[in-house]
Amino acid sequence: MKGFSKGIEDITYNDFYNALFNNDFNKFNIKFNDLWGFKESLRRKKTFLTYNEKSKSIQSVYDKRILLDDNINTKPLTIENQIIIR
Repeated sequence: MKGFSKGIEDITYNDFYNALFNNDFNKFNIKFNDLWGFKESLRRKKTFLTYNEKSKSIQSVYDKRILLDDNINTKPLTIENQIIIR
């Protein structure tokens, strides 16, 4: 599937349906190990190299656009003088 990581390839129609209408995003979580480089590892863990478990997922809350009543279409937020106008 385009736009999804390699670890989430067994997604079905029902998984999309549950995510959209029941707010069940369990099938869209992926965990993987990330190797930190020398500088980042020293800065965070004070060791030379570190593996860190990371997680990616889709979320039900999207803060850059306003979700309309049909739960599909959106409109952009309007920001004036550093104030969000809905």
